[in-house]
Amino acid sequence: MRHYLRNTFFLLLLLAIASIVITGSSISVRAAPIAYPPNQQNELPDLDLVLLIDESGSVWFRTDPEQGSVELDDAGNVTTSLLPDRPPFRIEAAQLLVNMLAAEQRKQGTADHTVSAYLFGRDVVEVTSRTPVAGNARGITEAIRDKHYEVGATLFWTDIDRALEQALEEIQALPNEPGRRSVVVLITDGRPETETANLQNGPDSTEAQAYPDYLEQIKQTISQLDSIPSGQNGCPGSEQSTRPLYLLAVDQEALEALAETRYVDKEYENFWEQPNVVGTQYRPVRDFPSLSSAVTLLTADLLCARGMPLTAPLQLPQNYTFDVKDNYASVMFTIVTSAPDVPIAAITPPDAGTPISQDSPGVKFEQSPTNQVWSIDRSSFTDAWEGTWNVYVEGPGTVQFGFLPFAENYRIGLLAPMTELHPAGKPLDIVGQVLDAQEEPYREPVQEFAISYGRETAAEPLSEESLTVGANDDTTYQARIERPQP
Repeated sequence: MRHYLRNTFFLLLLLAIASIVITGSSISVRAAPIAYPPNQQNELPDLDLVLLIDESGSVWFRTDPEQGSVELDDAGNVTTSLLPDRPPFRIEAAQLLVNMLAAEQRKQGTADHTVSAYLFGRDVVEVTSRTPVAGNARGITEAIRDKHYEVGATLFWTDIDRALEQALEEIQALPNEPGRRSVVVLITDGRPETETANLQNGPDSTEAQAYPDYLEQIKQTISQLDSIPSGQNGCPGSEQSTRPLYLLAVDQEALEALAETRYVDKEYENFWEQPNVVGTQYRPVRDFPSLSSAVTLLTADLLCARGMPLTAPLQLPQNYTFDVKDNYASVMFTIVTSAPDVPIAAITPPDAGTPISQDSPGVKFEQSPTNQVWSIDRSSFTDAWEGTWNVYVEGPGTVQFGFLPFAENYRIGLLAPMTELHPAGKPLDIVGQVLDAQEEPYREPVQEFAISYGRETAAEPLSEESLTVGANDDTTYQARIERPQP
């Protein structure tokens, strides 16, 4: 009976099923945890997302200014009646993140994400609180944009600690439910300042002397966030971080040189990148392509998926190709425009003469004025899946590609040999079972795979060779080493 495993990554991962070390006249065999399951999608967390969006004077006037003409009065209120078609980067990032969560698909059940959004400066202004994403993405993204122009540039300072305390208060009030993950995404230019703790009056000023204490207070608030139990913070079988805080650092000034020196100095990047602050979850956004890339990779982290961004802007028009593997449970294409109107996209699966549509089986579609998100679920999709997908875009912008592989909570258990030692030079049969998370044998089809074994002597390190593993029956698999050499 031939067994098929619908996961091309298995051939790589299953190389570590058994480690066989030949030393002198005996062979040592050790089992190792392995494997993606063939047809099960990752157990994804439902997200309780808190968005904190910087509306300080620095982002309004220097690091992330408006993309069109906006008039303000002396207090910073917007007086322009006709608003720009394209909002600034930080608003685009928040809208794209919401749309990507709304487009996410699952093989089992429906995602139950919620979003809370706040604008902050010297005060914190609520946009929406614990709003379900499903069915409400357009309302959430429009509310973020409308509140941005309603508040205008009236918030002046960048009291990041106050914003984080708002997120902390909200997350502390949530029940600790298995399968839910609490996440805070801070979108800011990265330079925290308050009226009483800042560097604008010189290094010897009272405000400057209070500034180090303010940075320490931010660290303490982040530490409190880290200490809150928040359900399933990690991804099954993954070493992805379980910390709740991510930072999208928007600094358009670095690219466009709007001033002689950068407003957000390198020292602030060094502050946020400290392991006890944000660390590796600090994501800089310094130009249009890196905006969509950063949001795509961030969303992939949150949803236990993998992102594969293209960072080069597309010209007009442009065709891109993506290799979709057989083990992808779902794929997501994100098109972000650098112009007011979203480019028209045509996404064509392998061997198909016509592109998919928003109404195609297995397709979910979300959009805002500057982005489109196409999510395709394999279990419902009726066209060819594995192979080269084409994305044709009739406009300037970027395309990002993300995918969700099948789950990783399976392992191989060795049934033979029963002991670690085996005489060298005699045939060695290795028998194993694919075990699920409950340590039960997996009985679905599995393709013939390979293992590796090594030969080690005192004079040379372990070397590896491939060995084909065939099926004994529906649950066990066997490989033979005819004459292992000492």
